[in-house]
This record gives sequence, structure tokens and C-alpha cells, in this order.
Amino acid sequence: MNRGKSLLSALLILVFALAFSVPVSAHSVFKKKLEEKFPNKKISCVACHDAKDKKIRNNYGMLIKKQFESETLTADWKSKKGEEKKKFEAEVMIPEFEKAFGKVKAMTVNDLIEAGFFAGIDDPEKDAEK
Repeated sequence: MNRGKSLLSALLILVFALAFSVPVSAHSVFKKKLEEKFPNKKISCVACHDAKDKKIRNNYGMLIKKQFESETLTADWKSKKGEEKKKFEAEVMIPEFEKAFGKVKAMTVNDLIEAGFFAGIDDPEKDAEK
């Protein structure tokens, strides 16, 4: 009877793990690329996203997203399967991410202020237009 309980417990754990597991997102591809660029740094999702809600981007995440040429990159990635998905990652996603990352890296402080990167810096001219 004890063996039966252990087997049932293991089965329940497996069912819950499968039921509540989160599929890998397209953005894990970007995380891996950052880890390659910065091998001595620990990269986590909060580099670009809110710690509690991954659907919310922080200022850096919004800045990176603005640089992408494709507005459907994640949806396009999700529509692919198997080798087609891996090919899309290598030939489309990674090059697009590297371009976006390069654009952000080349920005000046003035560019970052204009892009709204820094919280607490208001633009009176834009506020007056509203």
C-alpha cells in the first residue's frame, strides 16, 4: 500500500508540473544572447520586464522593443514548429535583437531622455501640447 501512495504522489506531481508549466517564450532567445555577450553576468527576465508581471516591460525593455523593426516577432515565432522555429530564431530573431541592442547601446544620454528612458524627467513642451 505504501508503494501505491508513492506512485500516486509521483503521478500527481507530474500532472501538476505539466499542467502548470510555462512554455519557453521567444524572449528566452534574447536572454541567451545577452548571456553570450556578457558571460560574467547573471541575466534574468527583470533586465527587461517587471519582476511580478512579465507582460509589463521596464524602461529598458520598452526601449529595446521600440528598436525592433518587426511588430509581430513573438507571434511569428510562436507560429513556427521544430526546425522551422530554430531556423527563425537564428535567421530572424537573433539578428533583429542584435540590431536593436546595438541601437540602444549607441544612444547618448540625450537620446535616452528623448526616448523617455529616465523616469522623473518631464518634457514641458510635450506636456503643453496635450
